[in-house]
Amino acid sequence: MAHQLDEGFDYNEIRSLMVKDLRIIPQLFKLRSRQQLEELSRTPYLCGWAFQSLRYDRANIAMDLRHFHETYRACFGRRSPICNPGPTQCDGSSSHACKRFKNTAVTNQLMHDQKCEGDCQRLFWCRDSFVNVSGAKAVDIVTTDTTTLRYCKVSVKTLTISHVWSHGQGGRPDDGHPEGTGFNLCLHRRYAELATLLGCESYWMDTPCIPSEKDLRWECIMNITSIFAMSEKTIICDRDIMAMDISYPTVQVYERILATLLVCDWSIRAWTLLESMRGRRGLYLLCLNNRHISVCELLKSVVDNGRIDLTSLFLARGYLFPPVDLGDFELFPGRVVEDPAGRQVQKGFVNIGEAAALLSHRHATRDADDLLIWSLLIGDLEDESPVEMWKRQVDKVIATGFLVSSAQRIQGHPGLGWAPCQPTASRRASDTSLSPKTYPAYDGVETQRGTITAHGLRAKWLVHEFPVVASSTAAEKGTKELQISSLQEPISRITSRYLLGYTRGALLQALPRRGDLQRNIPVPYRGSTAPVMVICGSVDGAKWEWKDIYEWETSDPVPHFDMREILLV
Repeated sequence: MAHQLDEGFDYNEIRSLMVKDLRIIPQLFKLRSRQQLEELSRTPYLCGWAFQSLRYDRANIAMDLRHFHETYRACFGRRSPICNPGPTQCDGSSSHACKRFKNTAVTNQLMHDQKCEGDCQRLFWCRDSFVNVSGAKAVDIVTTDTTTLRYCKVSVKTLTISHVWSHGQGGRPDDGHPEGTGFNLCLHRRYAELATLLGCESYWMDTPCIPSEKDLRWECIMNITSIFAMSEKTIICDRDIMAMDISYPTVQVYERILATLLVCDWSIRAWTLLESMRGRRGLYLLCLNNRHISVCELLKSVVDNGRIDLTSLFLARGYLFPPVDLGDFELFPGRVVEDPAGRQVQKGFVNIGEAAALLSHRHATRDADDLLIWSLLIGDLEDESPVEMWKRQVDKVIATGFLVSSAQRIQGHPGLGWAPCQPTASRRASDTSLSPKTYPAYDGVETQRGTITAHGLRAKWLVHEFPVVASSTAAEKGTKELQISSLQEPISRITSRYLLGYTRGALLQALPRRGDLQRNIPVPYRGSTAPVMVICGSVDGAKWEWKDIYEWETSDPVPHFDMREILLV
């Protein structure tokens, strides 16, 4: 942890944080599942979906979470659930059950500064000032007065503000438009003062800087990532953290802030994740009475003086740490080692599987934004077509394990039927799957790589292949391959649901990248106590079509798997 804080977060070290013995992972999740209901019942305020993201974090699978619970409970006690109406929070089984993302009543410009009585006037934009600035625009804290927002060009001295829209700071700066709300004067004064304190000359926030006009709005959205990447300072606003008093800082106070940061609204939103990935060079938390504290300084203080079983929960949260300075890797004075992948990570970009894993428990309010954010996280073009995004990945390699998720697949495009069309599971329940649970994507960093080709994904898997035989035909013909096997019932169930019209079926499990290859030990799906498999169908036995994922019943014998390379189309 101290090394990450001093030298920056290195994604190449992720494997060192993971459980090495693959066989014990299901047992760990079985134990976690038994504990979860009790843990949630003791702290009703804790969102089950956010807690799942903490439990499934690659560095936290075997971590002791008792001190986290004690610390979080000390903050919020028996307060009503943050995520659902009534006395019980969501159970964490899926985002369907959590109301944080849907059906949340949002009142724009509801929030006022603590020093304001709630009756301040609202500022609206000067459109001429806005359009006369080329490129990305920020609020000019010198020329903005008590009635009108004026703008200047974004620079490294622009303070960026990352906030949760539903907390009441949302809106649009333009008047005369149905979405135009203006910006509370007290909020402008807050961020202008913070900008000055942090040595900045302007500030950027979506509310005063993204208008309702469609063309202007789209241009501003496309500039978001570059704005956060350019800025040297980013303020994080979350109402739970903004209630924390740091006027008398102690280790206990800092630990409470860290426990809250792990599961707060800001931490499970997709847009704020993107903003953090880009702005992680200098992240600050806004606390009570507009006091602020550096995330790195906060972590350093608790690392030096607090509990390691709390700070260790941040080990894999790279979006909160500064990036590695590649300038340190020099073969000779002035000759820096060129590492294209490292350069991308330093800029806040990650590979497509890592991005899907980061977004697996994080959503945007609008479904369409999930794909946009996914493409922005990997440094891809800003479009809304998953087909085009995946076509640009041809000849690249991906971790096969990240594909094992509930995410919907691309339909109607040969060669891409295996490819997720969004990073997260659909928030609309499906009536076609045999797996009612939600299976979020995980990074799959420890699994075999596959190569994306123009014809499909070619990769090695553990494969169990079987003939597709209708149940009535099997009874008539006495098909020995199924009848003598105790696998007949689960295979028949899978066949009747997914494989009619195919001649062959297959179950796939992800292979480890190294280590247990010869013993055919699969990489378990992170978050399940039972094997989670991919169902595929084929007509010719050469090309395989992705159908769904399936959690194998623990009461059924697991079939035999062999290592094979197959082409998914």
